[in-house]
Amino acid sequence: MIGFLSSCRENETPVNIQLTLERTEIEGERFEQILHLQTDPPGKPWTIAVDPESEWCSFSRTSGTGEAHFFVTAAQNQGEPRTAIITATSGNSSASVELIQFTMTLVQIFGNTNFSNYGQAQNLRIETELDWTAEITEGSSFARLDSTTSGTGDGWISVTFYSNPNGTARRANLRITAKNEDVSQDINLTLTQGHAYGNIERYVPMRIELPQVRDTTWFIQHKVGDIVNFALEYDTGQRHSFWVAYILTDALLVNNRPNTHNFGFDPKIPRELQPHRIINGQIALPNYWGAPYNYRYERGHLIPSADRRFSQEANTQTDFLSNISPHLPEFHGIPNGVWLNLENQVRTWGGQANIDTLYIVKGGAIIPPGPGDQRYIVEVLTRLNRTVVPRYYFKALVQRRGDEFHGIAFWLRQERWMARRAPTRADAVTIRELERLTGINFFPNLSVVGEQLGQPNLEEIVETTPINWSRWPGM
Repeated sequence: MIGFLSSCRENETPVNIQLTLERTEIEGERFEQILHLQTDPPGKPWTIAVDPESEWCSFSRTSGTGEAHFFVTAAQNQGEPRTAIITATSGNSSASVELIQFTMTLVQIFGNTNFSNYGQAQNLRIETELDWTAEITEGSSFARLDSTTSGTGDGWISVTFYSNPNGTARRANLRITAKNEDVSQDINLTLTQGHAYGNIERYVPMRIELPQVRDTTWFIQHKVGDIVNFALEYDTGQRHSFWVAYILTDALLVNNRPNTHNFGFDPKIPRELQPHRIINGQIALPNYWGAPYNYRYERGHLIPSADRRFSQEANTQTDFLSNISPHLPEFHGIPNGVWLNLENQVRTWGGQANIDTLYIVKGGAIIPPGPGDQRYIVEVLTRLNRTVVPRYYFKALVQRRGDEFHGIAFWLRQERWMARRAPTRADAVTIRELERLTGINFFPNLSVVGEQLGQPNLEEIVETTPINWSRWPGM
C-alpha cells in the first residue's frame, strides 16, 4: 500500500513523501512488518506518528532523514477490528496510510471432518482460552453432538453422524462460539458425509503412487486427456489436502510451457469448501498468500508447478487451491528454502536416465490423531483464508529401476528461523516411520506389484529397509 500527499507554504520547495506498507490488512495476532519511507527531494528530515487512538501500533523509529526502512509492530487484538492512521511529516508536507487489524483467532478446531456413510462418531479438539459453546446449526437431523457442548479452555467434543442409507453426500455445519468480555467469535466448520465428486474413482488398481484412500474423505484425480496429472485426498472441513500423489519421469520434465501461477479454485470441489474470502457477500480467491516474499505465508505448491511443464493444462492444474498449502517464506521460498531445495533434488532424481519412474506423495500433517496423542501439531489461520497451516510437511518417494524398487521419505518441521538451508540426511526417515508419524498407508499397491514380480514382501522391504544412499545421490 502506498500513500503520499504534499503541502507547503508559499515559496517553500514542495516535499513529496511516499509511504509503502507491505500489508494494509493484517490478522489479529501480534504482527511486525516493514514500512518504507522516501522523500523527494531526497534527504529531507521527517517524523512518523500514529493517530492518538491507535497506541496498539508502534514504530522502531519515529524520525529520520531521507529514505528509510523500519518496523511497524501491531499488538495482538482480541477485540473488534481496528484501524490505525500512520502519518509521516516533513516540513509542511505529510503522507498517510491506513492499517486495518482484524480480531485474532480466539478459537481453533482440529480433527477429521469427513464421516463414513455407515455412521460414525469422531472427536474434534477445541483450543481456546475462553468460554465456548458448540452446536450443530445445519444437518441436525442426521448429525448430533454427544454429551459435551460447552466448556472453558481447551477440550474435546464428539460428533456422530447417523448411517446414510442412500449414500448421497450430505453436509452439516458445526459452530463453535468463543467469548470474552470484549468480543464473541464464531468458527463454522463444514462436516461432510458420503462420497462426492471424484470419490467414485476411489480404488485405482496398479497405481503405485497412490496411498490408501479412506472412505471418509474426498478422492480427486486431475487428468490431461487420458493421463492422470495428479491425485489428492481432501479434507473439506480443514480446506486442505491430506496428500497429493503423482509420478515423475524424464519425459514429464520437458520444460516447454511457462509456470503460469494463475491460482484458482479446484473445479471438482465447491468453492465454499476451499480457502477463500468473502467480498460483497461473494466467495473470492484468498489474498493472504503471495508475492512479495516478505508476506507471512506464501502459496506453496504440493506438486510443484515446475514438475508439470509438459503441457499448459497440466501446469494450470497445479495452481488449483487444493494443491496449495501456506508456507513460511523461509521454509519454501526463493532462493534457498529447505522445501524448495528438496523439490529441486527430487526433480534431479526424477530426470535420471537409470530411474524408470519416481512415485511421489507429498503433503502437510493437518489432523491430530486423538486425545493425548501429540505426534504432530497444526497451526491454524481462520481470519482470511479459512484453512490450516501445517507445522510439519512430508514427502514419500519410491523409485523404480526395472523390477528393482527403493524408498525414502522426509519429515520437515516448518520453522521461520531454521529452514533456510539445504535438506540433509537427518531429515530423511523410512517410509514405515513416516506412516507412523502421519497415519497414512503410503504405497499399498506395491504388494500387488510384488506378487506379480514374484516378490511377495516387496512393500515391506521397500518401506522398512534402511535408506540406501547410493540410490539417492546428492544428499
